[in-house]
Amino acid sequence: MVWRQGRTDQQCMGRWRRHLDPKVKRDLWTPQEDERLTQMVGQLGAQWSRICRHVKNRTAQQCRARCAPPPIVAAHRAPGERRVRQRPVLSQRQAHCRKQLLL
Repeated sequence: MVWRQGRTDQQCMGRWRRHLDPKVKRDLWTPQEDERLTQMVGQLGAQWSRICRHVKNRTAQQCRARCAPPPIVAAHRAPGERRVRQRPVLSQRQAHCRKQLLL
């Protein structure tokens, strides 16, 4: 592996694992992968590093992003207006995974 100047071993390893490893799938999720992900979330909860071992060729970050809802964002407001937080609309897949996590 070629080390880049200014990068730590940990940074290089993380970049390899998350972005450069040719074994990691980067295409669309198959229904079988979705089913396995949902099954493992039901068994293990939000333990993404353990879940990714059961969903072949996917990283923990991919599994978490597939299941976890996007973060809550603050809405724009006029001066003097109260701060309002908007909940993002969950996809059907995210709602199903969230339900599994809460069981």
